[in-house]
Amino acid sequence: MPEGMIIPAESDVRFQFDVIRNLAESVRQQSEVLRGVQQTQITMLERLARIEANRVNETVAKLEERVEKALEKIDALESDRDRREGAIGVLGWLAKNWPFAVVSAALGVLVAWANGKFGR
Repeated sequence: MPEGMIIPAESDVRFQFDVIRNLAESVRQQSEVLRGVQQTQITMLERLARIEANRVNETVAKLEERVEKALEKIDALESDRDRREGAIGVLGWLAKNWPFAVVSAALGVLVAWANGKFGR
């Protein structure tokens, strides 16, 4: 054996072995704790994602409702405009073609009178 080399006593080796074993156990326990913390974080993130998804779904539902109401209003306004344009169109046609309209109405009255008088 080289000079200056100290051979530890058996109790020292056992002590060092116990220290290393205790350190290994401590590392194992810390790893389990860390896994538990990580799992808790994952669970919290999943819950947060579900909460945010629900908020988005609620917002989308509200927007869909508003869009549906807006479309109903647009349909009503377009229908009203079509009625007005139709009435204005008839009046415009009558204004341009009043002689034809008067002759047509007179002819209609004459035909009705003739059917009444000769239909009996």
